Amino acid sequence: MNILIIGASGYLGRALTVKLHTKGNTLYLLGRDKNKTFEVFRPILSSRVTFPKILDYKDELPDADAVINLAGESIAAKPLTNKRLKTLQNSRLDVLTHLENKLKKYSRKDRILIQASALGIYRDKSSSIGNDELALICKAIEDKALSLNSTFSRIIALRLGIILGKNSPFIQNINKLPPIKFIGKEKHIGWISIDDAVNAVIFIINNNKITKNCDLTAPYPALRNELMALRSSSIFPAIPIPSWCLKFKDKRGLLLNKEQSIIPHTLLELGFTFSFTTLNELKKSL
Repeated sequence: MNILIIGASGYLGRALTVKLHTKGNTLYLLGRDKNKTFEVFRPILSSRVTFPKILDYKDELPDADAVINLAGESIAAKPLTNKRLKTLQNSRLDVLTHLENKLKKYSRKDRILIQASALGIYRDKSSSIGNDELALICKAIEDKALSLNSTFSRIIALRLGIILGKNSPFIQNINKLPPIKFIGKEKHIGWISIDDAVNAVIFIINNNKITKNCDLTAPYPALRNELMALRSSSIFPAIPIPSWCLKFKDKRGLLLNKEQSIIPHTLLELGFTFSFTTLNELKKSL
C-alpha cells in the first residue's frame, strides 16, 4: 500500500512509520524540514526495505492509497494560552487545506484519510461533543477533515487518549514536575499504549466498517492520580494539589480535569485485540 504520513516525527508517527515500513508498504513522509525528518528515521528503519520518500510542503504529493495526518505541535508541550490555542488550530487546518489543494488534481477518490483528533472533543462526564476550548478545536479539525469527501472516500477522525509507553511525552512531561497528587473528586482519563495505538491505526485502515470517527483509548480508563504516579520514583512525598488549580490561565489543565470514561466500542465490537487493557498491565512494561 502507498501511504502518506504527515507528522511522522512525533511519538505516534515514529512508531507507526516503523511498523508500516517493516510490513513493506511504500511510505512518503511529509514534514516541514526534510533533513530533520531524515535524521529521525535514518537510525531506526531497516535497510532491507526501501527507505521512505521524504517530502516537504513545496513538493507535489503522491496519489497515495491512504493519508495519515498526525501533524501538529503537541498541545501539552507548552503553556496553553488563548493565543496558542488559535495557532494550534490554524496550523492543523492549514495542513488539511494543503492536502485538499495538492490531491484534487488526481482523478481517483478511493483513498482513505486518517485524521488525528482527541478525546478532548467530549463534554465532561459525557460522550457528547463539548463546548470548551479544546473540544471546539477538535471539532473544527474534524469538520474540516470530513469536508474533504470529494478527495477521500473514507475519512476517520482518531479520537486519541493519552498515548503511553517508554519515553512517551506524557511521562517525560510529568517527570519535569515534582510529585503531585490531586485532591478532590477523582477523574477518569482515557489513555492507550503506543503499541495498541499503532496497531489500531493499521486495523482501521484495513476495516471499511469504520467511518467518521473512532475512539483510540484502552477499554479501562485510568484515574488521574494513577497517571500522575507513572513519573519516575522520587524521595519526596507527593504534593497535594486541589483540582480547582487546573482551571487557571494555562488551559492544559483541561486535559486532566475532564471526566473521560470513554470506552472504545467500535474497536471492541469489530474484534480489535488490545495488548494492554488496564494501566496496571502497562506499568509492568515501562
